[in-house]
Amino acid sequence: MIGDGKTRGNPVHGEDLAQFCIQSFSEANRTLDVGGAETLTYQQIAKLAFDVLDQKEHITYIPVGLLSSLSSGLKLFSKHNYGLYQFFINVMTHNVTAPMYGKHKIKDVFYENI
Repeated sequence: MIGDGKTRGNPVHGEDLAQFCIQSFSEANRTLDVGGAETLTYQQIAKLAFDVLDQKEHITYIPVGLLSSLSSGLKLFSKHNYGLYQFFINVMTHNVTAPMYGKHKIKDVFYENI
């Protein structure tokens, strides 16, 4: 887990996103925000995964400063990978939420995929 895991997100399920898009076709020339049915911290999402797998929780936390230092070196070798790496760090260390939409809960999706 990057950082303390307390940043929040509400990932949207593909079916919910498709339904949102269909309902939004009449919204010409507008930017629309959409998030999933629930907002959780990354730590909560990780704990749900362990719960669904019926395994003891074991989360390793990686300090953001360490990753930031590594990203400086990566920039020298691959600007493309550096950009992807920075995007990943930003998503994991900043709240990324949008208005909630849909019905699919993360825990249910985890159960469907084991």
